[in-house]
Amino acid sequence: KKILYYSTYYCPRGFIADYKDLNLLKKMIDEDAYCTDILTQSLAVSSAIDGFNRELLLSHFNTCVINDIKEDKQESIEEFMKILKKAMR
Repeated sequence: KKILYYSTYYCPRGFIADYKDLNLLKKMIDEDAYCTDILTQSLAVSSAIDGFNRELLLSHFNTCVINDIKEDKQESIEEFMKILKKAMR
């Protein structure tokens, strides 16, 4: 499945975060909003991006990596393991 980038993050299971959330976070910071309100918004954006990353990682594994395994491309497995380690930090 193709990954699309417009005004929203897209993953195979649907839309998960909108750039408006990021803009709202920036606006809240610029306007010196109450700290816990900023933190709540920041955590929401972070959670959405984490979800996007999980879905993208899963999609990549189920398509690209599986296909490369079938074609006996060892470097794809090594590359996937490197990115998986980064994702688990």
